[in-house]
Amino acid sequence: YNVDGDRCDQCKRSHFYLNPTTPNGCLPCFCSGVSSDCRSSDWRRQAVPLSLNNWNAVPKNFATDTYEARDSIQQRNGGHEIALDQSSLGRSNNEVLYWKAPKEVLGDTVTLYDGTIDIHFTNDGDSNEAQSDDEFIWLRGNNIDLVHKVPKTQKFEANKNATYSISCNERTFTRKDGTYIDRENILMALSDLDTFLVKINPIGGQRNAVLRGVTLNVAARDGYADTAFTVESCSCPANYTGTSCEKCADGYGRPHPLVGIYLGQCWSCRALCHERSDQCDRDSGKCS
Repeated sequence: YNVDGDRCDQCKRSHFYLNPTTPNGCLPCFCSGVSSDCRSSDWRRQAVPLSLNNWNAVPKNFATDTYEARDSIQQRNGGHEIALDQSSLGRSNNEVLYWKAPKEVLGDTVTLYDGTIDIHFTNDGDSNEAQSDDEFIWLRGNNIDLVHKVPKTQKFEANKNATYSISCNERTFTRKDGTYIDRENILMALSDLDTFLVKINPIGGQRNAVLRGVTLNVAARDGYADTAFTVESCSCPANYTGTSCEKCADGYGRPHPLVGIYLGQCWSCRALCHERSDQCDRDSGKCS
């Protein structure tokens, strides 16, 4: 167990957040592998709605099938929702399509850990139809896939507005093959999220599909809801910043290919730029 003290009422060194619902008592500090000193964040949850501009619609095997239905997506309600008539696409009746968020609205979402993802949609179809077993939410970052399937007990009423909310943690998301994914890998994926997919129609088949919003309940310094105790706040070395030391600090960069632990090491721009510049891109190490 990750607890200490005569009454097991303290966290061991390099652990935080003593809580009866936490496996082994306390959570281990992740801190991107560059620090072992962390505590519970005092930031609060804040609902961040993703803009629905520039979304795409792609097949499940989007890595190999380059088909896009971007041009068939309709903006509705002043851009607050998007719609797609799947029957007009000329694709297979059984094809599984996903709404795909643009990269610009993603990036560092590490404080989404244990916060909820809220999907607002309208499910067009037959309530008695069997639900498909495909991933409903699919996230990817740093080449790590996280997927969530809707429980078979969950039913969506046809032609009614619905909201599906799920916490983003190791109890609700798995690897793509359905196996367990640990907190470290979830935090690595969230630290540089580049793919966010939502299944266009949970029931399946060629339907009218409407996405009315996606909200990420992250932890933020100026948040206003519950305190995000399960989000770590790390004491980072000078060359790192972020709640989990997931970013390079100003004056440091992360050259590719990544070397070292977890997300790669941050090097001083002066070293990367052969002493000719103090400035470089923190994500690529490219000198400026």
